[in-house]
Amino acid sequence: MKQLFLAYRASGKDKLVLERQLSLIKSAVESCGHEVYITDFDKDITDHSLKRAYQKICDSDGLLVFMDDDIKSEGMLVEIGFAYKA
Repeated sequence: MKQLFLAYRASGKDKLVLERQLSLIKSAVESCGHEVYITDFDKDITDHSLKRAYQKICDSDGLLVFMDDDIKSEGMLVEIGFAYKA
């Protein structure tokens, strides 16, 4: 079983639509026998800081990127860059 980190853009998105999309991705990954960390689903944190994301990226076996349009967020790009260097 692999532990994966999901990078995605949350800013400027409809929260309910994004939650449905993330739930579908989570289900698909888990149906393949893997776990996926999704920041918005982490109930143990109150702020979605990059420090927490860095920790989770380092603990992960891989990174998935979800993009449903061509707009990229700074946070998502930082997560991808960090995962590349980790």
